[in-house]
Amino acid sequence: VVEADAAATEAGRSGAQPSASLAEASTHLLTRRFLREACGKVLRPGGKLTICTDSWEYGEWLLNALATPELSEVFEDALHGTNVAKTSRLARVGRLALRGVPPPVEVCGAEYSGKDGASYFQRLKQREKGSRGQEDQRYFLCLRRREAPAA
Repeated sequence: VVEADAAATEAGRSGAQPSASLAEASTHLLTRRFLREACGKVLRPGGKLTICTDSWEYGEWLLNALATPELSEVFEDALHGTNVAKTSRLARVGRLALRGVPPPVEVCGAEYSGKDGASYFQRLKQREKGSRGQEDQRYFLCLRRREAPAA
């Protein structure tokens, strides 16, 4: 991301427009390339990856990115075909869904609700809000690494 930011700055100085992939890298922590080349290669077939965000726009961007052919051949919705597949499904592209409740522990392997499910950034946000009484909404994508295609 640092390299992308530097390249975007240089492009701005020269008057050139940064490429779409460069703009993506400087805007999002999880890029298509990172999801495919890092996450996709590290996870064994059947391995799970749960992504949680408090930004609807980012969740929607991730959903659309994961539905592209380059990523849908690597990942599938880990909840597809389960009895909780339609639970709190807020958006869907193909067979992938963005949900408004944490996936069940027995599917994703981790607790994402209550205090145990709070990330560092959520705890920081809570402290900053103080007593304003705002509700936190989180959005989840629960993914499973597909089996490697037959060679």
